[in-house]
Amino acid sequence: MKALKYATELGIAETCDSGTYGLDCQLSCSQRHCHDEAASCDHVTGSCGGPCKGDWKEIDCTGCTGAYGPGCRSSCSARHCQADDALCDHMTGSCYGPCGAGWQGDTCTDKCDTGKYGDNCTMYCAARNCRADDVCPIEDGQCVSGCISGFHGVDCVRAQAVTSNSNSDTIAVSVVASVLFVLLVIVTSLFIWYVKSHRTKSDLYQQDMKKKNTNPSSQPTDPSAVEYELVDGQDGGHNSHGGSSSQQVDTSSSANYGNSPTSHDQIDVQRRHSESGGGYVNAGQTNVYEKLDLSNPPQNDYDRITGV
Repeated sequence: MKALKYATELGIAETCDSGTYGLDCQLSCSQRHCHDEAASCDHVTGSCGGPCKGDWKEIDCTGCTGAYGPGCRSSCSARHCQADDALCDHMTGSCYGPCGAGWQGDTCTDKCDTGKYGDNCTMYCAARNCRADDVCPIEDGQCVSGCISGFHGVDCVRAQAVTSNSNSDTIAVSVVASVLFVLLVIVTSLFIWYVKSHRTKSDLYQQDMKKKNTNPSSQPTDPSAVEYELVDGQDGGHNSHGGSSSQQVDTSSSANYGNSPTSHDQIDVQRRHSESGGGYVNAGQTNVYEKLDLSNPPQNDYDRITGV
């Protein structure tokens, strides 16, 4: 009708070539679904001049009202297109767009394969966390019995966020324990360093002392080799010529001088021996060593004798 009206308004006098019709002769008479396949084909409307096959409709038997496919037997409303107002090709029934959840195929009339659900059938029923072995709806995979602990959502596939106080306390304790452990490691390291440092110093000191003990700097002094200088008058008058004389004084353990630790009895014995001519120094004479007061400290007697 549109082609006829268009042609009438424009005063088109020319007709389409045989086998075509409509606006600009773009439609083919062979694509019609006339009951009489040999029916004439109006060059403007493409009318069959009689009934259409099956459920085909329209004047040229090429369209379906709310249907598609051979004989217009498939309903456009039976599809599961994602868009509610999706076009419906009268031949293929294509949605010209995505299918709704749980459906697939060109016409969005095929269910998801067994074990799958959701948009484009990409979700797996086995991945849900239902409390019981529930059925798996192809649209959303809903768990009718609910989710097990730790999961939520219609299909129980999303894990719950940790928000409980007990978990927060556990995290806090873990943080404190970690800090204390780090401090313990630091303190232990410092203690070990301190011990090693002082141990090294002690070892160096002991090595130094060993070197000094094995390499003495001087020979010990032999007390018996000590010579005392006797001033004038200390030898009892003998060998005194107005000056001083030097004699070697025996300071060994057998010595009987005033600064010797020899007992008073030993001194008397030695004195008697000297009086009898036993070879004692200044024999038979009285000298300052015989007049020593043993109650005085030895150092004082020594100082008095030597005149220091």
